[in-house]
Amino acid sequence: MSIMDKLRKNSTVKASSIVADSQFFGEKELVNTGVPALNIALSGDIDGGLASGLTVIAGPSKPGVFFQLPDNPRCHGRCDSAPHSNL
Repeated sequence: MSIMDKLRKNSTVKASSIVADSQFFGEKELVNTGVPALNIALSGDIDGGLASGLTVIAGPSKPGVFFQLPDNPRCHGRCDSAPHSNL
């Protein structure tokens, strides 16, 4: 009996298996984004897409800009910077 067989026999986890045969580390389901360049960036395949799990996209930050809201389309250039309660 090999060490692997002993470990598998004494395991309390019922779904334990070799990674190549695991039901958890098999092929991932991908959701196509409809944007080929984004599919390639996320999965490396033009027909791929977003996989389940955590996806982090990062890049260099711009100094002085944290988050910029778009202009209010209701103002048509006539609004001051104060928030409006009647919108």
